[in-house]
Amino acid sequence: MKNSIDIQHKKRYGQYFSGLEIANKLFSLLPKTECWDKVLDPMVGTGDLLCSVIQNTKNLKNIMGIEIDKNIATICKKRLPNIKIVTADAFECPEILTDEGWDLIITNPPYVRYQLQKNDDGIMPNAKKIRENLIKQIKRIQYLSKQEKELFLQIANNYSGLSDMAIPSWILCASLVKIGGYIAIVVPDTWLNRDYASPIQYLLTKCFHIETIAKNNSSCCFDNALVKTSLVIAKRTPLKKLSKNLEFNTLIIEPTHNYTTSTIKLFPNVHILDENTPWILNEDKIYLSKQINLPYELLSLLKNIKKEKLITLTEMGINYGQGFRSGANEFFYLNKIEENENVIIVKSNNWDEGGKNYILKKDDVISALQSRNDVEGIIIKPELLPKVIFSPRNNLDDELKKYIQSAEKYTDPKGKKFKEYSAVKPNERKEGNKIIREWFRLPQFTNRHFPNLCITRVSSGITECLYVQQSKTNQIVIDANMITLWSDDERNILIILALLNSTWSKVFFELSCTIMGGGALKIEASHLKKLYFPIFNKKEYDELMELGKNIVINESINNNIQNNIDTIIANSFGDDNLTYKMKKLLIRKYNERRTAK
Repeated sequence: MKNSIDIQHKKRYGQYFSGLEIANKLFSLLPKTECWDKVLDPMVGTGDLLCSVIQNTKNLKNIMGIEIDKNIATICKKRLPNIKIVTADAFECPEILTDEGWDLIITNPPYVRYQLQKNDDGIMPNAKKIRENLIKQIKRIQYLSKQEKELFLQIANNYSGLSDMAIPSWILCASLVKIGGYIAIVVPDTWLNRDYASPIQYLLTKCFHIETIAKNNSSCCFDNALVKTSLVIAKRTPLKKLSKNLEFNTLIIEPTHNYTTSTIKLFPNVHILDENTPWILNEDKIYLSKQINLPYELLSLLKNIKKEKLITLTEMGINYGQGFRSGANEFFYLNKIEENENVIIVKSNNWDEGGKNYILKKDDVISALQSRNDVEGIIIKPELLPKVIFSPRNNLDDELKKYIQSAEKYTDPKGKKFKEYSAVKPNERKEGNKIIREWFRLPQFTNRHFPNLCITRVSSGITECLYVQQSKTNQIVIDANMITLWSDDERNILIILALLNSTWSKVFFELSCTIMGGGALKIEASHLKKLYFPIFNKKEYDELMELGKNIVINESINNNIQNNIDTIIANSFGDDNLTYKMKKLLIRKYNERRTAK
């Protein structure tokens, strides 16, 4: 039990300590010619990084560490008795503020996922409190210029609520270092490819020169944290406007080789941000309004393409979102055994005495796709699906009551009943003491739950778009494991089915989406907002519709269909060689992802 509590404590505090090997490697990446008079680790932990600084630096004048966890701070103080270690929250601590800023900020910020930042336990503040304290701290800094303070405050006010704790930590550290000073920081690899990291990429582009990134390419640096990490060295510079002429080189160190790349290639999406993004400074909005919002490597394949010649899914009449989230899959998903015209035999899951059979009316269940592994091919038909969703809409018969009673007696290993799950509780509605909707009755389904198309959110393979064979008499619910797309126009659906299975789309997803620790690709609905296609003529739209229809008829995509889709896109962009270039890029990016496990 104590070990379990310790693990939860470490997760809540984001305590994945560096160790001296990482600490020494990080410090070794800093320029040897610099003098570090004033050094701060605002999330010092047990002091690994400051140990490395002390061992490798002479004539240190001012060195300080901040640690929020009292027990860890005590360990650090004993380890570094001659160093000022303050037990405090760095987002509130006044002692980290200086007249000119620090020469070196060296740190390994706590890695706390946003889901764990919801509650304020009185010691570790929640995400809202962290943001508030960060804003107050920035406002207190005297050496930031008016425009610099505007930049930091706009980002602090508007970074995504889905951000892990590394994001506000970045912002704090960046605000504390003086011009000409350095940041040396251990960060999750996601800072390079998550949407919520865009403000950090923008901040670094605006007022830092990233000199070195050492990619670990391993998720084993920190126990219990399935996260790959990077070591980053960046020098603070005066504020600068975004421009294609804004060119710095960064040394990339990987386990097998080193190379130099440009900042634009490092953060290509900074130069294609939406000009209406709330944390963008006004001075960059005109520049960004002229840019095409496509990944740099994909954009570089095109010849003189203009923004007005491109179209988005929304402009094509397509809606998209995320599928159905039950909040208690073990209860709501049932395994289909046998069915006839009016009745279906289903089997419950292991919680129900290893799984029991129930005979239900077909009106009380809905066909459902829970996982990509539930179907073969790319056409989803209700009769081939192995699962249904429990969704009684009318009065309860004896068989329904038997299943619900069994569920209400069950308690999971954590001591909770299904009706007590946070996502299930809102199902129940009351008027005074009277229950007007029971916990087991799901809210009204919407279009995003009954889509025409879907894409697996997390996939180890190359992205594919599936066709959902919906009908008014036998609708199919798609799980939240999938991105869902829908439209009232069947012609549009067939066109988009073809386009989302094009090499163009597959390359886009490889370049835009998040690579997970195991090499899988994670796609969010927000990525579809950034997917552009050329504006096709009527003949091309007709051809794409026919190709989509052929996919549905054949229930697969053969080489001929694939080549025809890709050729239409290439011709519309005016480049006969585009298909070859896209396929080559797709293979390279997919192989890079597979080998980055």
